[in-house]
Amino acid sequence: MSIFLSAIDVINSGFQLFKNLKSLPFNKKKDVSRDTLKTIPERFIYLFECHGVHRNQVPAFFGHGITLHAMADLTELSKQLTPEILHKASNLFGVRQDWLECVSDKIYNVPDFYKHPEEFDHYLTELKQISNELWCYVLRTRDSEHTDDNSDGAFLIVETIGVINNREIVKYYPIGHLCIGYWKSRADFAANCGLLVKSGIQQVGKYADKNWLSQLNDGVIIPKYDYQDGSVAVAASAVWYIDEFFERPENFLNGVDAEANNFGLRSAVDRWLHWSAQGYFDAFGDGSHPTCRKLFERKLEELR
Repeated sequence: MSIFLSAIDVINSGFQLFKNLKSLPFNKKKDVSRDTLKTIPERFIYLFECHGVHRNQVPAFFGHGITLHAMADLTELSKQLTPEILHKASNLFGVRQDWLECVSDKIYNVPDFYKHPEEFDHYLTELKQISNELWCYVLRTRDSEHTDDNSDGAFLIVETIGVINNREIVKYYPIGHLCIGYWKSRADFAANCGLLVKSGIQQVGKYADKNWLSQLNDGVIIPKYDYQDGSVAVAASAVWYIDEFFERPENFLNGVDAEANNFGLRSAVDRWLHWSAQGYFDAFGDGSHPTCRKLFERKLEELR
């Protein structure tokens, strides 16, 4: 019996030693998020890693005299980060330099083309002149059953700006679009979806977490990068189909605040028809749009 108890004591001692070793400072995994980044070197490293450049790859990818030794030591890195380097890094990834300098928590100036799809179209045209390596996530929260809980939308355009070991290094262009449960905003969001498809930029619709999407619209987060897949780790779940959203009245109206006497639904369809007349939904050039327009005209008559 004593030998058996001794064996148990040895095992318990082993477990306790393992727990103690795990609790040592060098074994603790640091929780790195935007809320824990309080110094310029920390934000500098975080900026690159969110876009696909591991901290050990920054010297080779970025250059500007940054050394591998400095990337392993925040004190050394702080000595190498000049205003010029911070300016170049913020320009490279399209973030606000005052965020990188720890002056502000706002990372992006996020444009919103509510009421002005023609400006969104111009924005896409300018981006395509810069790069042909673009794709886009069209993001929205799931439609709520509560009319006072308007869902948000957003566009996250991603540009490939380099490659490391067959992994794409990216730059993000977030574009906000709030409260798409409101009839006017819904129609404008749909118009922008049509223009995006029409532009030829590859796109996919994703349902996103509401809080994450709100932060993206506010410009206070950078989407994370999945190093295993070599892709953007969008905080999103299921896919939704962009063309069905702007071409089918039942999909387009789902989640819109109806308001009194269906005013919201009628107004949404009427505004859809207005943007249709501008050619924003004739996205495929295959002659199918007149049929879609008739569906919306019929829906408007039903709602009157």
